[in-house]
Amino acid sequence: TTQAVVWIPLTSDLISSWDRTQLAQLAADSAVKPFWDDQRQEIEKRFLDAGWRLNIKPQDLGDVADGQFGVAWISRAEARKPFALALIVDVVNDRTAVDKLMNRIETELIKRKAKKQSLSFDGESINQFSITRPGELLVQETYYCIVGQQLLSADDEQLIKDLIARAKGKATAGKTLEKDTV
Repeated sequence: TTQAVVWIPLTSDLISSWDRTQLAQLAADSAVKPFWDDQRQEIEKRFLDAGWRLNIKPQDLGDVADGQFGVAWISRAEARKPFALALIVDVVNDRTAVDKLMNRIETELIKRKAKKQSLSFDGESINQFSITRPGELLVQETYYCIVGQQLLSADDEQLIKDLIARAKGKATAGKTLEKDTV
């Protein structure tokens, strides 16, 4: 059911490669920076309008990612919510940066009137945040969990449970993307 995947094998290589590009240098130029910031905000708004509800921005990953990260768009049979998002990030050994990110996300969500609930699955603690945006009937749910050296996030409860099971080396029901030969 995976519709799209972006997988970066080594975050530090991506960041250092980006920093060496002329586009990154142009974006850092004080004369162009306001324009660049406006464009970034517009792109983030479009992602939000398209369904990005994980509350993690690409620039957040630079401080916490230590290895690979992946984002997946997964189709669902439910008409009210026809897709789900998943994020998997190998995180740094020093949990200070990860804790700082999680605290920032929680603070921002609470300011937006999100309700926090703690869940548990297979011995792992999951933070669930629920929020209803003005004009929308569907409650947005976002889940965060750290399993071993991975930060897992999803906007679907079953999906976060599947991610936890896979992170712990346990099989999940159905066909997996890694075994798909197409």
